[in-house]
Amino acid sequence: MAAGATNARGTLTLTPGATVTVVQDQLSAQGIAVFLSPLTANAAASGWWHSGSDAGQFTISHPAAAAGCIFDYLIQR
Repeated sequence: MAAGATNARGTLTLTPGATVTVVQDQLSAQGIAVFLSPLTANAAASGWWHSGSDAGQFTISHPAAAAGCIFDYLIQR
């Protein structure tokens, strides 16, 4: 991580029955980097991508089959 960077950490579960998951985090903003670390075996095998961010939230897109996967996340601003 870069010196002086503002980071946030948390855990997220991909939304069942959907192909996007919106995560609320007060440190989210445009231009952030989101890193996910799988916590479950099905998460390790899933596909996902950071598809957008705005003030207070970011969006992870994923196949419907990946729903329910659990990840730790790190935001770097």
